[in-house]
Amino acid sequence: MKRRDEELEKFRLENSLSKNPFDSKKNNVFKIVYNGKECVAKVYSDEFVTRAENEFLILEECKKREVPAPEPIELRNGAIIMTYVDGVRAYELLSEKPEKTLEEVAFWLGDFHKSFNWKMCRGDCILKNFIIGEKTYGIDFEETFPGEPMFDVGQAIAHLLASGNKFSNERFSLSRIFAKKYFSYTKKKNERLSYYIAEGLRHYARYRHDGEQLRTWACRIESEPFLG
Repeated sequence: MKRRDEELEKFRLENSLSKNPFDSKKNNVFKIVYNGKECVAKVYSDEFVTRAENEFLILEECKKREVPAPEPIELRNGAIIMTYVDGVRAYELLSEKPEKTLEEVAFWLGDFHKSFNWKMCRGDCILKNFIIGEKTYGIDFEETFPGEPMFDVGQAIAHLLASGNKFSNERFSLSRIFAKKYFSYTKKKNERLSYYIAEGLRHYARYRHDGEQLRTWACRIESEPFLG
């Protein structure tokens, strides 16, 4: 922890870190001025420091493949400096513009999967990790890994169902809107969608106080086609 604190203090002194960090449960994320430009510094906690290189490499690949995401600037000692992306987190727009917000996220996710030849999962696929501004941007790629893209779709729907007024008719409706937007845009089949949603719910169940409820719903959802 001492090394992380020292690295964070170094960023403070060199780059005029903002006093108020961005919301992050795992790391220290700040808006900074770096070489005269607004940027973001992400200083990883000791527990997750090995993910810094992974995120930096994914950001580089997103830039090469023209997937909207922050541009990586520098990687140093378990910390990343990247460009600042202006806009609003997708989850903040959900109540105001539900269908448009879900469409933007579904289309970004489809473009990401396509650009990586359907062999990469962005990971941690929740509305908090998308920013909608002039474009829709993906952020926070520390959990990105090679795998089946349906993992992302299932996880996004699982999080939608299990947040807010969880497992309500409204949440099921929003989830089905998202799924239909994604599959219509990508022209992919929704094979095993119910399985991946159930797996997403089981994943969240391991960390939440309402885990038993999530596991119960996982069994229900897995037993029948999600989109009919």
